[in-house]
Order: sequence, then C-alpha cells, then structure tokens
Amino acid sequence: PFLNSIMADHPGSIQHRILGFSGSERLPLYAVEMGRGERNILIIGQHHADELLGVAICEHMIRELSEGSESDAGIRKVLDEYRIWIVPSLNPEGWRVVSEGLARIKRKNNRDTDDNGKLDLRTDG
Repeated sequence: PFLNSIMADHPGSIQHRILGFSGSERLPLYAVEMGRGERNILIIGQHHADELLGVAICEHMIRELSEGSESDAGIRKVLDEYRIWIVPSLNPEGWRVVSEGLARIKRKNNRDTDDNGKLDLRTDG
C-alpha cells in the first residue's frame, strides 16, 4: 500500500523491484530504485526483526526523494548523479511478527536463522 500510493503520486520517479521472497511465508523482498546516475548507493533499512525504525526511515526517504525529485534542485542533482537502491526490509517475516505485536523482541527470521554477516555484497570502493 505505501509504495503503491507513492508510485501513483509520483509516476516515473521510482521503480519497484522484487528481489526474491522470504523463506517460510514467501513474503516479497523488494527494493526501490531511484535516480539515473552511474554510481550506486544501497540503503538497507532492516536486517533483524526488531529493527522497525529502519523500515520507517526508508519509507520516509522514499517519500522525500520522490516528492523532492519534482521540486527540489538539490534532490534532482543527487538523483541525476546517483542511482539509489532502498531495501526497506531484508526480513519481512520478522518485521511482520514484531510490528503486529506477536513478539516484542525478535532478531531472527521465522526459520530461526540469524543471517547477520552472511551477505555477499560487492562494492566499487
């Protein structure tokens, strides 16, 4: 619902991509792509289940960048120079469990796995 409303309000400013699906519940892992630059910025909001604030910050960033792309010269410059990838959650099952109040503190995914440090990301510097 959040991304649908942003995409409807600001068509053409963002792309929505499904990166894959979670292990147990098959919930989508999605990324938002903004900008046209050759250099990339990757922002991941939530890795562990109880990191809800990171998801909220990513949603705020998506909204601000989308709205600013139409009216703010500074944001337009950043989006011209960079391609920004925002992944609000790498653990949507954990996010669901904590945000719905089913568990107050939860670190792992629903397969009881802590994927901390298991990402293979290649950077350009």
